[in-house]
Amino acid sequence: MVQAGHRPSLFAFQWLMETQARAGLASKAVETFDLLVQHGKVPDAYSLTNLVDAYARAKQPLKAQEIFDAKIAEHDIQLTIANWNALLGAYAKAGHMDGAYATWQKMLKHKVVPNAVTQRVLAMAFGGNPQMASALVAEAQKLQDAAAAEPDGTPTERPDFPGNKARQHSWQMQAVGAGIGPRGPFVLDLHGLSKPAAGLALQNRLQFFARNPELLSGPGPLPKRDLIIITGIGRNSFTSTPADSMRTAVQQQLVLLKLPCKVGTNEGRVYVSHEALFQYVRQEQRSSTLRTFLHEASLRYLMVFGGVSGIFAATYVIPKLLEGQ
Repeated sequence: MVQAGHRPSLFAFQWLMETQARAGLASKAVETFDLLVQHGKVPDAYSLTNLVDAYARAKQPLKAQEIFDAKIAEHDIQLTIANWNALLGAYAKAGHMDGAYATWQKMLKHKVVPNAVTQRVLAMAFGGNPQMASALVAEAQKLQDAAAAEPDGTPTERPDFPGNKARQHSWQMQAVGAGIGPRGPFVLDLHGLSKPAAGLALQNRLQFFARNPELLSGPGPLPKRDLIIITGIGRNSFTSTPADSMRTAVQQQLVLLKLPCKVGTNEGRVYVSHEALFQYVRQEQRSSTLRTFLHEASLRYLMVFGGVSGIFAATYVIPKLLEGQ
């Protein structure tokens, strides 16, 4: 093409970089980026996204960060949310929680408005810490809502949830078992989270019990410990309709899971009894055992079927083929 006098367009270079990025060929993507500049093209935000994504797929987040910082300074690239999501994703794919959190803090500092992709990447980055993931996803959603309410789409300030310490991240890397002490009831605080984040936190807590049944039954007598889910009473909610409250959402989720619950004298709390929790964990263990059995049985069936097919082929099919020759 070059010999024929055709000059590749910016789009052509970017398409090539995207292809190289998908293949994890980070060094090749850098070469294409440099070639783009040599041909007098001006790299833009999309060009940078391809570079960062290439190192993300190669699971080299620190190199992605280095390229991110260097190319911005060198070419004065105006960043978009796609650039930040790509960098956040580089740390997420490598399981680098500290780097992901630092990137999120930079996004807040630069007043970057997150989007749905940001929420998915945050959930992936902090998948090992569901409570942290829930809080950050909720914060991203709150920023989106605040931006949508502004005429120019930019939040005037970082919003806070009244009474919710998670907004200040004072418990940054809290474990999934937070609120599970040696004595007293189990506690799950959902107050201030968005409904999707709260649903994720509740599901993860129940899965935590299923993976650690000794918390409910073990050697020797154990005290009966109920699960208390703190939902708040909706005074700071966007809606005042009871059907839209966090408490109602939690109750509906528990009903779907066939977990009996009740609301006590404190309307901002939902209670699940020790007996109900114990029965739920036992049922989850039985279901898990059954799924494992069926999976192993299907594998054995395939092995037997494959063996029978091989014998049939050796006995009937192959001789017929040989006769035809």
